[in-house]
Amino acid sequence: MGIEAVAPTCDELFVQAAKALLSILAGQGRAFGDVQERTIEVTAGDMEELLVVWLNELLFMIQARGLWPLDMAVVRIHAGALEVRLRVVPLAANPEREIKAVTYHHLLVTHRHGQWRARVYLDL
Repeated sequence: MGIEAVAPTCDELFVQAAKALLSILAGQGRAFGDVQERTIEVTAGDMEELLVVWLNELLFMIQARGLWPLDMAVVRIHAGALEVRLRVVPLAANPEREIKAVTYHHLLVTHRHGQWRARVYLDL
């Protein structure tokens, strides 16, 4: 199973890819409790790797820490570094589907004709 995302900016591409991952995990999500703020910061050698590291970190936050993102905003993205601010709530139930990892298989991040595109595959 894979994710494809298209956006006018790199920031929005990373958010759209994350939203696609969330929809695969649990559709609308099942969360309750007080809203908390979290920041995820990741680094990588290039944009492709940065996307995989970001999505895997988000996956870890959901599956290991039991926190579901309500919304997110890219604070900065440049030179192999990404910082995202999230509003999260505790999960009320396990996600509908387990995803083991976001993989590097056929990984693609491109910027052409004013459009950013990404493709990643998931290990289920």
